[in-house]
Amino acid sequence: MRMRRFRKKNEVSYLQTIPRELTTQILCRVAASSAADISNIKLSCKELREIAEDGDVYRHACLDKFPILEWSPLCEKKQKFLNRCKQTSNPEIWYREALLDFFKKTDLESAIRNLDKAVKMGHVRALYACCIISLMSGIDQVKEEGIKLMGKMIRNGYIKTRLRWCRRKLIEELGQMWISNPMLKDPPIFCSKLHRCYPKTNNWSDEDDCEACAADTHVQLISSSCAN
Repeated sequence: MRMRRFRKKNEVSYLQTIPRELTTQILCRVAASSAADISNIKLSCKELREIAEDGDVYRHACLDKFPILEWSPLCEKKQKFLNRCKQTSNPEIWYREALLDFFKKTDLESAIRNLDKAVKMGHVRALYACCIISLMSGIDQVKEEGIKLMGKMIRNGYIKTRLRWCRRKLIEELGQMWISNPMLKDPPIFCSKLHRCYPKTNNWSDEDDCEACAADTHVQLISSSCAN
C-alpha cells in the first residue's frame, strides 16, 4: 500500500517558491474565464484558497453563469460570491446594474453612472451599452453624444471587431430581463438622409453608413430582436 506523504514541519511547498503576485495574476486569469474553476481551485489547498480570496481575483471574476435577473432567491454561497464581486468593484456588476436601471427601471441617470464605472475599468461591452442607452435616452444632447460615440467606435479598429459581438451579447442579456422601457419597443430614428435602408444584411458593414445611419441600424436590430 502506498503511504501518504506528509510535509515536514519546515518543508517549503512548491507554491511558496512562486511569487504571490504571479500566482494572483494566474488566478485572476482563471477567474476571468470561469467562476466554477476558481471555486474548484479553492478546494485544492489552503495556500490557493487564501490567494483566491484576493480582491483582484473577485474583480476579474466571470459572471456568465449568473443570470442578470434572478427569478428565484440565490443560495447563500452564490449571493456571498456576488456581494464580494460588488465590494471589489467587478465591472460586470456595474454593467448589469446599468442594464437593469435603464431597461427595467427607466433610470437613465443611474444607468449612465454605473456604465461610467464599468467603462473606466475597461469593460468593452459597457462602452457599447453606453452608446445604445445614450441613443435611446430621449434627450437630444445625449442622443448626439451617442451618435458621436458610435462613430468613434466604428473608427476604432480594436472596438470595431467586437461591435457585432457586443450587440449579440446585449440582445442575449436583454432576453433575460422583463423590459419595461418603452424606448426599446419604439426606437427613435437618427438619420434623416435618403440613404438609410432596412433591414441590413449579414454582410452589412458599419463603414457603409454615416454615423447616424449606423446608430439607426444598431438600435433597430436590437429592438427588432428583443421584440421577437
